[in-house]
Amino acid sequence: MTYQQENGTKSKDLIVEGDVSESHIYSASWVQEEHTVKIEDLRGKEDSVTLDTAGFQFSKKGAKHESFADDDVIKTEYYPESIELIKKVTGASRIVLFDHSQSIFSKSLLLNY
Repeated sequence: MTYQQENGTKSKDLIVEGDVSESHIYSASWVQEEHTVKIEDLRGKEDSVTLDTAGFQFSKKGAKHESFADDDVIKTEYYPESIELIKKVTGASRIVLFDHSQSIFSKSLLLNY
């Protein structure tokens, strides 16, 4: 897995030429570092990781909110529900939700691809 590591310099322009897969970075405030990462199947061991030990945490408590088609409804209904759930599971006193992305699958997109 590749991580971006700050190199201690001030931010500079990132210049990309040509195809993104063949990008050439001429100047940046970070360098790429390769790290070996162990990936483990945690099924049945979900309680063995916490936010403090792994950077993520499982919860078997599901959300009551089921409709994710309208951004405004997500923000007014799902955000507050999520905040309370995260507080309860993690013990956090303050949660800030600031962004969400939606992936909408449509068979018509596949047919036109």
